[in-house]
Amino acid sequence: MFSAIGGAILAWRRSQADVLAPLTLPEWPEFSPATTSPNGSSPPATQESAEPAASWLKPLADGSCPPSHPIKAKKGSGIYHVAGGRFYERTKPDRCYATESAAVSGGYRKSKT
Repeated sequence: MFSAIGGAILAWRRSQADVLAPLTLPEWPEFSPATTSPNGSSPPATQESAEPAASWLKPLADGSCPPSHPIKAKKGSGIYHVAGGRFYERTKPDRCYATESAAVSGGYRKSKT
């Protein structure tokens, strides 16, 4: 019985050879960013260029954040901690942010505790 089913499937696949042929994708031209938009105006500023150059800083040598950037962020967990939070004091930060909105725009979420 199994060989009859297998034979039927094989016959069907052979009959569908044109339908099941591998697809070929078109070749696209290489991307080059435009200096002007199609209507002649300059492209809108991206979020990266809108942010200040130093949206985050490296922690100090002792593992703390500078007073100007008190938000502690960990790359591995994707979480940031604010002063007064449960784990703020024991967190060894990878990045220090000035504001919570800067940490969120950097891809981090707030600690739940």
